Amino acid sequence: MPVPAERGEEVRARTVAGARAMRWLPYDPLMGMYGDPLGPWGFVVCIDVPLQAYRAAGVPLAEVLKASARSHPGWFKIGPDNAPDNRFFYRRVRNYNDLFRRHPALGASPTPRAGDLAFFGRWHIALVTEVAPDGSWRAVEASPRVWGVKESGDAYLTRQWGRPEFFGRVRSH
Repeated sequence: MPVPAERGEEVRARTVAGARAMRWLPYDPLMGMYGDPLGPWGFVVCIDVPLQAYRAAGVPLAEVLKASARSHPGWFKIGPDNAPDNRFFYRRVRNYNDLFRRHPALGASPTPRAGDLAFFGRWHIALVTEVAPDGSWRAVEASPRVWGVKESGDAYLTRQWGRPEFFGRVRSH
């Protein structure tokens, strides 16, 4: 699962391109519930941005979460409303928050890098698209506040969601 060091930049660039390609998709007001009737029409929720962008770059984060939930259930806050046999388990930010803090091929950083996942607590996520020399950054997010997917700067995102708890990244080896 770790990305070979020589492919790290390529994977990050493909991930960013995948996230940017999702801009202007509509946000799913049903949040994938009721059998996800809007999913086939292209409606997304926040976790879909990094999952689809990384999948397009060849990194199947949802599969990593599935395998980790089977082999290390203690990493997650599993309960009646958040069990691995529930299909929504794999579309919940809180489970990726736990995964990036514990999986040895993933990491949590206090500073962003393009391709990182910005975790705004356990309930919202965005994908970092660029970081300026001054440390400011931009990210693509699917937001119920704008009813779609858009790219914004860190000042806007911080006003909307608070400071990111951490930035999750796929490690290189």
